[in-house]
Amino acid sequence: MPGAKSTGLSGKVLEQKTDRPLPGLVVEAVNTKGAAIKGIQTSVTDAAGAFELRFDQPDDKTVATALKSGIVLRIKTTEGSVVHLTDKVIVKAGTDKLGTIELPAQSVPSRTATENRGTFIRVS
Repeated sequence: MPGAKSTGLSGKVLEQKTDRPLPGLVVEAVNTKGAAIKGIQTSVTDAAGAFELRFDQPDDKTVATALKSGIVLRIKTTEGSVVHLTDKVIVKAGTDKLGTIELPAQSVPSRTATENRGTFIRVS
């Protein structure tokens, strides 16, 4: 519906070379300094690798500012080990799809975040 406020952001996490879904990974939005963004919930990928980061309040100015300034998506195991960080993603107003985050095979899930930093987002 045009003009409707987004209530969250959705996307998928796949292995880069095979497009294999990666279920059971935690996806969270953080600012460029690595701090969690208040008002955006974390999500766990489902069997298809899909996730949805829900907003606590769609009209929250803190969330809107963070999305406009750019967010980083931190992908972790359920035990808390970071397996991937995206580069900064700027989310335009009214957008609710992030596309696909493709993780290199070697980063699922054993390498450190600094070795895996990079952009692997393909808009689908």
